[in-house]
Amino acid sequence: MALGFAYVAAVKPLPAAELQHFLDRRKQVSDTMANKKNTELVISSVPPPPPEEGIGQRIQEKRQEYKISVDQLAALTSKYDSAGKSGISRATIYAYESGGTKPGARELRLLCLALNVSPNWLLLGYEWNQAENAASQLANALIDLLDQAESSKLFISDKGKLNSRSDTHARFLFEVKDEKK
Repeated sequence: MALGFAYVAAVKPLPAAELQHFLDRRKQVSDTMANKKNTELVISSVPPPPPEEGIGQRIQEKRQEYKISVDQLAALTSKYDSAGKSGISRATIYAYESGGTKPGARELRLLCLALNVSPNWLLLGYEWNQAENAASQLANALIDLLDQAESSKLFISDKGKLNSRSDTHARFLFEVKDEKK
C-alpha cells in the first residue's frame, strides 16, 4: 500500500485532503518514534481517503476556472441532458461541492460534459496514460457522439454542419454566461 501511495504522489500532486492526511500521519509516526527508545515500525490502520472524496473540490475548481456560478453550471448541465430532464439542480451541485453527496452515473456524465473533463479526472483527479487508452477513448467518443446526435441536434449547427464537442461546449458556456446578463 505504501508503494502505491508513493507512486500516485510521484505521478500527480496529491489533492489537499490526501496531502494533509499524509503530513499528519508522517508527524504522528515521527512523534511516536521519538517517544520510544527502540525504533519499531508503526503502521497506520487508517488508510488515506479514496480519490473520489475530492470530486466536489474538482467540480468547484473547474467551475471557478470557467468563472461560472453554481446556477450557470446547473444551466449548462441541462443543455447536455438528452434524457429530457432538467440537468443537475443548483442545490445538488452545492451538495457535491461541499462533499455532502456524490454524483451518480448520469450526473457524472452531465458534469463531465458541462465541465469539459474526463470521468477519470473528475473521479480520480488524474488522467490515465492516454497513449494506452487511445482506441478506447476514440470508441467511447464515437459512441457518445452517435448517442447525442440521435437524441438531439447537439452537434449540428444552424447551417447543418457538424460542430466539434469543444465548439459545442464553448457555445453552451457562452449561452449560459449570456443568460445571466
